[in-house]
Amino acid sequence: MILAIAGMLAAAGSLPGQAIAMKFEPDRALSGPGGTFSVAVRIENPYARAIAAYQFFLGYDADLVSVRSVTWPEEAILIDGQYATGAFDGRVSRLFPEWRDGLGTDVVSVSGFRGQEEDPGRSGLLCVIEFRVLAATRASTAFALDPGPYWSYSGVFDNDGMSMPGAWDIAQVQLSAVPPVHNVRCARQDLNVTVAWDSPDGAVDAIDIYRDGAKLVRLAAAATAFSDRSVAPGVHIYGVASVLGGATGPIETCTVRLLIEGPRDLMCVYDGLAVKLSWTLAFTYGYIDVVRNGEFLARLEGGAAAYDDALVPQGAMALRYELRGVLAGVPSETASCDVSLTTQEGVFLRGDTSMDGARNLSDAVLLLRYLFSGGSLRCLDAADFDDNGKVQIGDPVGLLSWLFGSGAPPAPPADLPGTDPTPDGLSCAEGLVL
Repeated sequence: MILAIAGMLAAAGSLPGQAIAMKFEPDRALSGPGGTFSVAVRIENPYARAIAAYQFFLGYDADLVSVRSVTWPEEAILIDGQYATGAFDGRVSRLFPEWRDGLGTDVVSVSGFRGQEEDPGRSGLLCVIEFRVLAATRASTAFALDPGPYWSYSGVFDNDGMSMPGAWDIAQVQLSAVPPVHNVRCARQDLNVTVAWDSPDGAVDAIDIYRDGAKLVRLAAAATAFSDRSVAPGVHIYGVASVLGGATGPIETCTVRLLIEGPRDLMCVYDGLAVKLSWTLAFTYGYIDVVRNGEFLARLEGGAAAYDDALVPQGAMALRYELRGVLAGVPSETASCDVSLTTQEGVFLRGDTSMDGARNLSDAVLLLRYLFSGGSLRCLDAADFDDNGKVQIGDPVGLLSWLFGSGAPPAPPADLPGTDPTPDGLSCAEGLVL
């Protein structure tokens, strides 16, 4: 069955260079009993002619569909004084009572006027009309409401109330005898997708499931959910359609975005020589790309969990790093971190790498782990035992020598917590809490 929706303007056809077009644009091409569809009504005013008002009649077959609502979204234009009734006004209702008797061709009428502050030459959305397909639809062929003697009541008008040249477009909606499912929704967990829906309003024989336009499976008529396991990463459109008597009804859809989880817990620390990046893996990827300030920096093995950027740009004050794993050609979600290359003052004890207020063997172990295993430190200044502005192997060696009584003491602040007295590139963003 085909429902053709027509708007009537004062002149049919197009007048090049002058015509204002009224367009009726449904949000779907197919619907069925119990289903709904909306028609967006737009006005195209390519030459920005001054419009003061409009009114139109939208004809529909009341045996097939009913009007649920007429709404004026926030972005709608020409909305002052709008209304929608069974007919435009009392006079039209008396002349054409058949337009709102619920039988055959009925009419929804809409009008609008320009607001005081509104641009009269705008194009845009006028309103949205929502229809519901009746549960009992009869056989029908395509039809268009013939303006006939009624068209003089529709039009676009200028400031003097004169009708302006215009054209109208017919938008067609096909009506299926198969009742559709409702409220289709998608949910994801990792790379698994669950599609759920509400049952059709009428009896059907089966339910078909589609992914990206290809049919996946046919389910029993009573089914209301389907799980798709181990779906390839990417953006997928799932469709659900009811089947009756060998005919497939409207396909109702939902979209799901499946991205591979990116590296977790990314940390960036500048030690005066290099920016050290460390993270934990959500997957073993095919490879990992490192981006610095929006530019590609390095490609790492898929199992890497650390990277040192020793080529820090001269003069840079701050850097932003992004990590993205790639698996089977599909990129993961992006992890990012920011690092400052300027000194951040915090209170610390030199050699107290664990930031617990004491210095012992565990501080040397933590510092060695940082240097050789990619661990993280809260305060790089505390790790710089000799205060030379760099964290190097000499720092844990000096700390161990001092702890065992044979080495030089740590550089200040050594006896009481304090800030670094030496300007350098190291930071202490997380100092001791005194």
